[in-house]
Amino acid sequence: MTEMMSILFQECENGDFMGLCQRAQMTRIIWLLLAAVLMRTAFTTVSYGCKVPAGIFVPSMAVGACFGRIVGILVQAMQHAYPDSFLFSSCQPDVPCITPGAYAFLGAAAALCGVTKMTVSLVVIMFELTGALSYILPTMIVAMVAKAVGDRFYMGGIYPLLIRLYGLPFLDKEEHTFNAPVSAVMVRDMGVFTATNMHLDEIEQILAETDYKGFPIVDNLQDRHLLGYISRSELRYCIDKARRLRGVTNQAMCYFSVEDQVLGEDPEIGSISIIEFGPWVDQTPITVHPKLALEVVLDLFKNLGPRVILVEEDGCLIGLVTKKDVLKAVHRRRYRTRAPVVMSQDASPLLRSPATELGLVRRPAANAQARQTRAAGEAIELST
Repeated sequence: MTEMMSILFQECENGDFMGLCQRAQMTRIIWLLLAAVLMRTAFTTVSYGCKVPAGIFVPSMAVGACFGRIVGILVQAMQHAYPDSFLFSSCQPDVPCITPGAYAFLGAAAALCGVTKMTVSLVVIMFELTGALSYILPTMIVAMVAKAVGDRFYMGGIYPLLIRLYGLPFLDKEEHTFNAPVSAVMVRDMGVFTATNMHLDEIEQILAETDYKGFPIVDNLQDRHLLGYISRSELRYCIDKARRLRGVTNQAMCYFSVEDQVLGEDPEIGSISIIEFGPWVDQTPITVHPKLALEVVLDLFKNLGPRVILVEEDGCLIGLVTKKDVLKAVHRRRYRTRAPVVMSQDASPLLRSPATELGLVRRPAANAQARQTRAAGEAIELST
């Protein structure tokens, strides 16, 4: 691919490269280059979309170089057909005026900018490819035009777009204003473990039926006084280790509180009827009040990087929030309009969805931007 671009960047004064400089075959060359543009665009879309490690920089530059060479050949043909036109008034007779190789170079820069939305770094990269200062100004112009045209259809390059489509929990540096508490987006229906009175088969069943990444620990299911948090990976590791080293049974009692360790038994050599999870429990998880502003919770995720933030009121667990819960609120805030919501005051809190409490509604489905929002929003749905 790089060899093909080096040929497209060449000028005809240095010889005929793969038949690109044969004026008698101009129509055939244009059609071949156009076919290369279409095929390479399709292959690049498929390979990059299915996560094949083929890159995006060089393929996009190759597409732009082919198209730029087509434009250069057409402009050169116009210059030979209409040499007296005002467009070519500065061209001197018997001196090459139009260089298709330069058009190919600028086309590669424009395509790369349109895909990645890079500007200054793009000019530096293209300058390093040629080492010619004379191409810096044209490269800056095509980069600005390509970015302006690309932003007209979608703000941001291909990388933020793929992050949203794949549902990756990435928080950008942009500041957001929600005017809503964290209770508007928190998850109330969650899996919790009690500190005592749980058998191993119960925990195994919960792990098999859910894909939660972690579980809050409470004293009992009625009061839900928060005691800690244990991740799914550490829970699985502890169970597998207990089965391997001690051969615990399915009816083994499970304890999640350090204070409840049975006679100070070592987890490595304890009883086959008891599993102590206390050493693996995070007893100081990050917790917030349900009325805390969602903007503050967003800053906590950005600065501290927790996987989950628990929401408690008066020491009692009432919900949790993850990065993707916040990202869904960011997405609604960015692409949807606000409208007043009429809801009965005695409606159950479990029936109040995050979108309803935020007062965010969807635009008509006929709107193209709404369809884009719905597709990306479905991609970032997850279970905690």
